[in-house]
Amino acid sequence: MYTVTALSDNQEDTQAANAFRRLIAELAATRTGPNLVNPWAEEDPELDLPGAAALRRANLAAYFRLIVAKKPRLLIVGEAPSQRGCRFSGIIFTSEYTMATHPFFRGGGFARTSRQPKPWREASSTIVWETMDLLEQPAVLWAAVPFQPHQPGVPLSIRTPTRLEQESSLPFLEAVRGLFPETLVVAAGRVAERSLRSLGVPCLYVHHPSHGGKAAFQAGVLAAERKRGRATFPPRRR
Repeated sequence: MYTVTALSDNQEDTQAANAFRRLIAELAATRTGPNLVNPWAEEDPELDLPGAAALRRANLAAYFRLIVAKKPRLLIVGEAPSQRGCRFSGIIFTSEYTMATHPFFRGGGFARTSRQPKPWREASSTIVWETMDLLEQPAVLWAAVPFQPHQPGVPLSIRTPTRLEQESSLPFLEAVRGLFPETLVVAAGRVAERSLRSLGVPCLYVHHPSHGGKAAFQAGVLAAERKRGRATFPPRRR
């Protein structure tokens, strides 16, 4: 577990930074199956720039630094990275295009990693970050399976992660939840809901933003923010 126990403000910041570094190192050290891409460890010379995995690790670290500073109220958990999103950005529910255009990422040193002439775009990424703009604070974004599942022999494809892939990814989901203990957890889709329930994590289900789910997703996330605004949490021990 990577749960942070608060001490002084400076100690808490240092402890949190160390916890995020450990999490990213664990992600990078994870060996995935033949039809599962680890964005923070693997590179395809036909698709990725040299050093792409290291750039994606840096992107994720920078994202965590920024999102912590925003004091998020929600943790939104999706299913798995897509071939047009986190696969090349290193950030869940985020495409290269979103990194390049959304104000949240401006000046943060985020880097593209694909060889494609134009940044990859993804519909779910666009919807999620449009939804972030409707919230008082942006939400933490994660996935039940943090690695990109694809069809055999077709790396730029997507599929539903298997039950085994979902189960083996639970430690990472539990770790991210532990790093943001005061957030209300939102499950975007049934795969995320099932993984969270298996960990005993209370969550609110919302429709996944893909396949025409934008309106339902946004309505569910906004309702979750209102509910979180009414919730109270005990102060952290110092």
